Amino acid sequence: MTINEATTAALRDLDTSLCTYGMSEGDRLKKIAALANMAVRLRESAPPHERDWINEALHALAQKHQVPDECVLPHSD
Repeated sequence: MTINEATTAALRDLDTSLCTYGMSEGDRLKKIAALANMAVRLRESAPPHERDWINEALHALAQKHQVPDECVLPHSD
């Protein structure tokens, strides 16, 4: 299974961006918003075979940046 290079790059860029935020409550909320927005965008554009991998990567980023895992959970339709 090959993961789309654009997806990998977007997640890497998101990680880099999240590293620029501090530890204040305002920065924490910005991290949550950035993760949630990226999660929606990636899931909408990803082929079905990439979605599990994207979910794992998003959960890893949420944990790494100490934000609630719920911000990257898929929403039921």
